[in-house]
Amino acid sequence: NFSAGAVGSVRTAEPDDTGTMLWENAVASVDASSGFVTFNPTGGAGLYQVTMQVSLAGGVASIPVDFLVHVLDTLYDPASSNPTSPAYTLSQATFAGNTYVPILRVFGSVEPSARGCSARLTRPPPGGLPTDITALAHPCSLTTYTGSEVRLRFDGLDLQEANTTQVGFSVGPVPVGMKLAVARADRFGALDATWTPCARDVGSHVVCAAAVDKHAAGVPVAASEMKCVNLAVLDDPAPEFVLGAGLTRVEGVVLTMGREARVRLVAHDHNCLDDVAISAERLPRGARMLAAARFVGDGSMCSAAERSFAWTPSHDQGGWEGEVCFSATDSHGACAGAAAHVTRHCVGMRVRRCVYAMQQDQQLQ
Repeated sequence: NFSAGAVGSVRTAEPDDTGTMLWENAVASVDASSGFVTFNPTGGAGLYQVTMQVSLAGGVASIPVDFLVHVLDTLYDPASSNPTSPAYTLSQATFAGNTYVPILRVFGSVEPSARGCSARLTRPPPGGLPTDITALAHPCSLTTYTGSEVRLRFDGLDLQEANTTQVGFSVGPVPVGMKLAVARADRFGALDATWTPCARDVGSHVVCAAAVDKHAAGVPVAASEMKCVNLAVLDDPAPEFVLGAGLTRVEGVVLTMGREARVRLVAHDHNCLDDVAISAERLPRGARMLAAARFVGDGSMCSAAERSFAWTPSHDQGGWEGEVCFSATDSHGACAGAAAHVTRHCVGMRVRRCVYAMQQDQQLQ
């Protein structure tokens, strides 16, 4: 549970070179379930201290959490804005020489069928680029699985046209093992974050970053709004055969000697970063598995594969009856000691015997 600290417990601090410390009852509301704080600073630009109490249900084990909010004196610039990247100019009274607040966006690859405020991470399409997923930043959630690499990119841009303008990043705590790399160009910076969660990392993780500009010596710096990505790490699941009409056959198959029969097999994995392969365990004489293909469906199965079994029973196989079993196997991932998951599916098959009809006094020729 979350609650805002009493305003009486907030005290002013001595001003320093970052600006004036302000205090007032500026917390408009608190969502007790998520801890989302609505902040309404009525005292103008400056630094605000927020004190919150975090506790277990019933108010036990309560601990205070303090943080600062830096409120900038800005104006919305519609001419330089677009729906995903609003632009704000800085007051020259406090930011002389620094014209714009940096813009920060988050990029990644999520399942095409993502709906609402959560999505599974996936690979970009072949030759494709990560997409803008800023709308899925906190409080939304991105789901991934153990053993698969997570790739995120934070893009920072400063609209001020000056040869001395650079963009860097301020980053909060990151999961153990996450690697960060920064690339810079004119007025632009990119922060790449890569991470492969393993069994010990199952649970929730938050990665936060802000874009910070830098200009000529003596020019005050400004930071963008911080964006946080919630990563929900789940155990890597086993693949599944997708059963049903037109997908993976459930009922038995009756074959005819000399005629080819085909059985379609479709399997998928809830882990969109995984690969699925379909194989057969033991094939009847003369049977074969056709080349694998990527399954194209309605987009709800983002990691799916299909393959077909083909068999033309010979004339001496009449009466053959048994099960043909198939396996769907995923990749074992990049975590030490991890093994691939295997799911088995069997289909009963029977080859018709020759059937003859004769009248009295007729003979087989």
